[in-house]
Amino acid sequence: MAEQSVSYQTLLAQCAQEKSAALEQLYEKEAPAFLALGTSLLQRTTDAEELTRESFALIWRHANAYAPDMGSAKAWMYSILRFRAQQRLKQSPTLSPFIKVKNSLFIPAQAPKDLLPFQYLDEKSRKMIGLAYLHGYSFAEIAKECHSSISHTQKQIHDALLALAPHYSGWHRPINDEVALLGIYCLGLLRDAHAALPAQQLLSADSNAAKDLIQWEGIFCALTACLTPIEPNPRIQQRLFQELGLPISTPTPVKAPVPRPQQPSASLQAILQKPATTRFDTPTTVKATPSAPSSSTPPASTNSDQPDKTQATAQPLATDTSIPSTPAAPSPDQTKRARFTWRPHYIWLIVAFLVLLAALAWLLTPKSPTVQMVQMSPRAGAVLQAPGQTSTPGWVLSVDPEGHVLLAPQVRTDLHPDQSVQLWTQEPSSTEIRSLGLINPNQPVTIPAEIIGQVHVGQIFEMTIEPKEGSAEPSSAVLFIGRVVNFGEYQAPVQEAPTT
Repeated sequence: MAEQSVSYQTLLAQCAQEKSAALEQLYEKEAPAFLALGTSLLQRTTDAEELTRESFALIWRHANAYAPDMGSAKAWMYSILRFRAQQRLKQSPTLSPFIKVKNSLFIPAQAPKDLLPFQYLDEKSRKMIGLAYLHGYSFAEIAKECHSSISHTQKQIHDALLALAPHYSGWHRPINDEVALLGIYCLGLLRDAHAALPAQQLLSADSNAAKDLIQWEGIFCALTACLTPIEPNPRIQQRLFQELGLPISTPTPVKAPVPRPQQPSASLQAILQKPATTRFDTPTTVKATPSAPSSSTPPASTNSDQPDKTQATAQPLATDTSIPSTPAAPSPDQTKRARFTWRPHYIWLIVAFLVLLAALAWLLTPKSPTVQMVQMSPRAGAVLQAPGQTSTPGWVLSVDPEGHVLLAPQVRTDLHPDQSVQLWTQEPSSTEIRSLGLINPNQPVTIPAEIIGQVHVGQIFEMTIEPKEGSAEPSSAVLFIGRVVNFGEYQAPVQEAPTT
């Protein structure tokens, strides 16, 4: 099977040599697809981000365990991601994944060539494989989504894998039922220990079986091209590298320094040489000519047509006729006062600074918190009881104001290893019962409003004991059952009219 294996193999080898730049390149290549697949499997963005971070951490720590003769390096990476996702799905107390999928598996026009052989499968087979790999569906959930029986679903997927395998090269055994068994195991459909035993025995007895398993992972991971990549938040990579104690080697762009001229330009020289005079400057002192008398009395004016040059120069700046044309040199005290003269723009800066301090003091002063009362009482609910034991509540169901259904167990339920508890619902106006998936009977369960839809008064919720992989319809006696009742609408207190 052809893929860009050289670059991935090289990067994994560099990760084994603890070169952080190689992990950074792998992250840039596959993090958007990892995050898209994780979101599709776990249905929560936060869980998918954590799954992506954990997977890359495991890839870094176990890169030395990968060998090129095992198969595709990219497939090996995806096997780590999906293994961690399956562990999370088994440990999660919430419902099995629920996706509103399309009627067929859409193959984009620019799909990788490893995905093109899926076009040879019929539409229903493509959908079943996509539901298993991309969305983590079980046989029972696929059968429910595709309106088929579990046995027919198992056979159709088995036959589809046998029809798909010949389009790829690199198998280490003849294409037979063992190859199909490894493909089903890779899809995560053998969730029961008894069902997975044949595949596990094959993997332990034949070293080539593990290579064929990686071969299937490489085939199926091409399906991620059908998902929209999700650009990861930068904090995921920062946390990953911080956890591993690695530096992020992405260089920070450095701005080119602005060259400083060796000599000021002609215009700048003109500005520098021009005397700076403003209306706030002290009056300019005009020096007298050497012939001017040095006395405290002003010189007498002349009646000649040509005015005195010294008087003509000093006249625009003179504000008092008593000021001598050649004043004495200022004393040190006068020079000091002129140097520290308060100017208006300094005063405005100080005023602004004081206003800022006052604002900060007001913000930091403890105040009585404003409490806004929000009514969050459940608007509907039900008590699920065991049939025939009306005084024993098994579960308490409530519907919050946002439409989410919350279920809390009141008793403990013990199951055999080959059993599971499946949740069902039936609307008042419908005769069909709808599966809500497998649940942990001893953990609280939350059903988002997007999945359950509108909950009606009189709607029935029930739980039954089913086989480990679930069932397309109830196949055993009811464990707990209850009907939704309305708690009534919240009424705000009536405010009295103000008295005049």
